[in-house]
Amino acid sequence: MSFDLSEKEWNAVLAEIIQDPAKAWNDHASALGACARFRDATVRSLAEKGEAKTLEQVLAREKPPADVLAAALLSAVNNGHVDCCKALLLFGASANPLLIENGADANSLNKDTKTPLQTLFGRIARKSYMPNKYEADKYCNVLKVLINAGVVANILIIIYLIGSVVMMLNLLIAMMSTSYEKVYESSKSARNVARAETLLRMEQLLPSRLRVAFLTQCGGYLNRATSINNTVLRVS
Repeated sequence: MSFDLSEKEWNAVLAEIIQDPAKAWNDHASALGACARFRDATVRSLAEKGEAKTLEQVLAREKPPADVLAAALLSAVNNGHVDCCKALLLFGASANPLLIENGADANSLNKDTKTPLQTLFGRIARKSYMPNKYEADKYCNVLKVLINAGVVANILIIIYLIGSVVMMLNLLIAMMSTSYEKVYESSKSARNVARAETLLRMEQLLPSRLRVAFLTQCGGYLNRATSINNTVLRVS
C-alpha cells in the first residue's frame, strides 16, 4: 500500500486494525506512516465544507476515530512498531495537545469521561516507553553515567570553591593579625644574621694580613647599607 492513503483506504486499514491488530500492523505498518497526510487532508476537506476549522474540532467531532487511534496505538506499543507509534502520536498529539496532559492524570479522571486515547497516553507517560528492553537499559545506563559525572563534577567544583574561600580567609586573618612593627623587627634581625654569616665566611676565606682591612671595609659598607634601609623604612 502506498503512503498516499485516501480516506477510503485509511478507513479500511482502521477496520482491519480493529478486527486483527497484529495482522493489520504487519500488513500496513509502512502505509500508516501517512496518517499525518490523512490528518491534513481531513482538516482541509472539513474546512472546505465549513464543518470544522481546527484539528481539535475534528477530533472532538470524530470520537470513533479517536478511539480507533487509541486501540491502534496500543497495538503498536505492544508489538514494538516504533514508526507507527510516532505516526499515530503525531496524529493524536497534534490534534489535541491536552490529550497528553490529561493522559498523564488518567487515573484521576472519571471513567465516563476518560477516553481510550487519554488512557493510552497516560500509560505511555508512566512507563516511559522504549522500543525494546535492551535500548531502554542502554539509554538508562548512559543517562546514569551522565548524571553521576555531573554530580561528581559539581562536588569537585564545590570543594574547590570552599578551599579557595578558606585560603582567602586565612590570608585575611593573617594580614589583620600581623603587626608592621614585628615585620620590621624580624627583617632587621634577619639582616643582622645575614651580615654576621657573611663576615664569618669572609674571615675564613681571606689571608690573615688582609683580614682586618677587608673586614673593616665590609663592615663599613654593611653598616652604611643597614642605616640607609632603616631610614627608608622609617620614612615610608
